[in-house]
Amino acid sequence: MRDALGREVRSVRISVTMRCNMACVYCHREGEQPGRSELSAAEWCRLLRACAEIGIRKVKITGGEPLLREDLVEIIENAKGFEETSLVTNGVLLARYSGDLAEAGLDRVNVSLDTVNRKLYRKLTRSRFSPDYVIRGIEAAVSEGLTPVKVNVVLVSDTVKTLPTLVEELSDLEDLKLQLIEPMGSIPGFKPARAEDGLKALGEYEPELERVRTFHNREIYRLNNGMSVEVVKPMDGVMCEACTRIRLTHDGKYKGCLMAPPKSLPRNDFEELVRTLKGYVRTRNDTFELHQGASVTGMMHGDVPER
Repeated sequence: MRDALGREVRSVRISVTMRCNMACVYCHREGEQPGRSELSAAEWCRLLRACAEIGIRKVKITGGEPLLREDLVEIIENAKGFEETSLVTNGVLLARYSGDLAEAGLDRVNVSLDTVNRKLYRKLTRSRFSPDYVIRGIEAAVSEGLTPVKVNVVLVSDTVKTLPTLVEELSDLEDLKLQLIEPMGSIPGFKPARAEDGLKALGEYEPELERVRTFHNREIYRLNNGMSVEVVKPMDGVMCEACTRIRLTHDGKYKGCLMAPPKSLPRNDFEELVRTLKGYVRTRNDTFELHQGASVTGMMHGDVPER
C-alpha cells in the first residue's frame, strides 16, 4: 500500500511494552507515555495478521525493553510469515534468551551499546549494569544466527571518544554492523555529536564509503577490519521522504510517525480493523516538518507531541 505522499508502507514497528530495566538519558520512549496497558500475545497476533493483510512485510519489535515480557517468544512466533522479524533490545538479558528467540523464529537483533567504558555506560543508561552483559548478549546472538547484529551507538561527544575501543572490543565478531545514530534533540548532561564526528574518531580504521542505502539515504562505510558502519540521521528530511514504516503502541494504537499522536484501532471486528488500518495508511502524510512544532527534547522525556 502507498500513503498520501506516495510512500510504500512495508514495515511496522511494534512497541510491546513501556517497561524497561534502564532509564537511558536519550530515550524518547517511542513517543509514548509510560503505562501498564499492554496488549496480550493473542492481541498482538490479531494486529499482526491485520498488518499482513495490508501488505506489511517486515516487523520490528521494540519497547521499553521487550525482553522483560514473559510471553515475548509467543509474540515472535505469531510474527512468522513476514519477510523479516527483528528485535531492538538493550542487550543485558540477550545472552539468556537468544536461543529461545532464534527457535521462535526471530531473524535478527539491534542492540544498544553506546560505549564499553563502564562509568560512561552507567551514566548514559542510569543503571547499575555493565557493558559486559551486553557484549555477552551480542556474542550469544551471533552464535544463534540472529544476524546481522546491528549495534546502535547514540552519538554524543563522550561516546565518540570511546568509539575506537568499542570497535576493538567487537572486532572478532562476524555478521555485526555498527550504527552511528545522531541524537534527536538535546540530551541533559551531554553534548550531541554528528555522524561525521564518529567517522573521524574511527580514522585509524580508515572508513571508506561503500554504498548508500535507499532506505533513508543511509551511508554505509567499511572499516579496514571488515566491520560495516551505517550512518543514521533521524532528523534528516530525507528520512521522512523515504519512510516506509508505521508504528503500533504498547496499548494497540496506530501511529504514522514517531512524532504523531496515536490513533485508536478497533478491538473486536477483524475486518473493521483491516479497513481502519488501510484508511490510516492511505491518508498518512506524517513528516518531521508536520510535527516540528512539537518538542523533540520533551518527547525524549515521555511527552507525546500534539499536532
